[in-house]
Order: sequence, then C-alpha cells, then structure tokens
Amino acid sequence: MRGAVAGFAILSTAAHAVVRNVGTAATVLGLAARATRSFSVGLLASTTLLKMISGAGVAKLAGLLRLAATAARHPSPATSAGSLPPFC
Repeated sequence: MRGAVAGFAILSTAAHAVVRNVGTAATVLGLAARATRSFSVGLLASTTLLKMISGAGVAKLAGLLRLAATAARHPSPATSAGSLPPFC
C-alpha cells in the first residue's frame, strides 16, 4: 500500500511539473505572439508611411518635370528677349 501511495505521489509531482512547464510555455508563446503582433503592426504602419512619402516624392518630381517641360516648350517673353526679370 505504501508503494502505491509513493507511486501516486511521484506521478502527481511529475504531472504537476509537466502542467507547470506547459503553462509557462503557453505564457511565453502568448507574450511572443503579442510582441510579434505589435511588431507587425508597427512594420505595416512604417511601410505605409514610407509608401506615402515616396509616392508624394515621385508625384512632386513628376510635377516639376512637367513644369520644366512646359517651360522649355513655351518660353516666356522675358526670357526669349534675352532680358533679365526686374527682380534679379
């Protein structure tokens, strides 16, 4: 009888250790998932911001090039006459 009680005590201790380790592992995995989620949200936000910035930069460059092309095709009378504008 004492042997059976000792065996159950050992099994209970072992089961408790396994459950505690599984609980610890689950907690760590939950924290890792939360950290990964936060990181991915931050990465998504920074990528979106970078796309907006680069898109705005490309749009500005295209606008400036369009203005330069228009100015090259249609020179103003002040520049075609060879005179400088009065503010220079």
